Amino acid sequence: MNDRVKWIEQQGSRMLFVDYSKLDEDACLKVYEELRKTVMDQPAGVMIPIIVDITGTFITERVRNAQKSLSDEMHQKRKESEKAPTAVIGVTGIKKLIAKAFRSDIYYANDLNDAVSWMIKQARR
Repeated sequence: MNDRVKWIEQQGSRMLFVDYSKLDEDACLKVYEELRKTVMDQPAGVMIPIIVDITGTFITERVRNAQKSLSDEMHQKRKESEKAPTAVIGVTGIKKLIAKAFRSDIYYANDLNDAVSWMIKQARR
């Protein structure tokens, strides 16, 4: 694992942090591969709460396609009984309002501390 894909543990909660901030297309695709390896190494059925930071990153069609493929592969492998909590950092302003309208299952956090606090609350439910 590298510094862009790492586990965070706070207050008894474990979550995966994926940092795509300020990356170009090729770097994003490398991080996707690291994320894929990390998730696929986890036992099937284990819920993996994920925090993603996309601050300052432009999502291209190649990156979007890689994300879709990875998401499909992860869900098939994980076979979660319920959807894992997901928080995204870096979506602001009007984009945040639009994203919330289309994806109410994702928490759009203000920063990493906000995302971690929200994840801890989700774990205690």
